[in-house]
Amino acid sequence: MNDSTKDFQVRIVRRHASNEDHPHEIEPTYANYFFCVRLGTDVFLDVCVLPPDDLIAAQSPDASGGEIRIVTIERFVMGLNAFQQLAEQVKELAQKLTEQNLLPVEPVVKTTN
Repeated sequence: MNDSTKDFQVRIVRRHASNEDHPHEIEPTYANYFFCVRLGTDVFLDVCVLPPDDLIAAQSPDASGGEIRIVTIERFVMGLNAFQQLAEQVKELAQKLTEQNLLPVEPVVKTTN
């Protein structure tokens, strides 16, 4: 970790996208946060976005005010078998990227749930 990066805590406010959200905040060219939870035999995978202003603010304790928004833009529900397939594919791809030194050493934004 370099000297310009400091650890600090922020409060994450996670909610579902609505018609009141500006398209430039919730329609990114890529998702930048995921949340996963199991309920019985189903797994819920929320594909989320940290709006650009919050992504920048999350890197500075002074700018964030201690709170960042995470907006769920899509939710996928799958059975445990499908989740296991997804997990294996993600693990395999992550291993290949790690071997090629293509994954970042430290995350841009550290969050705790």
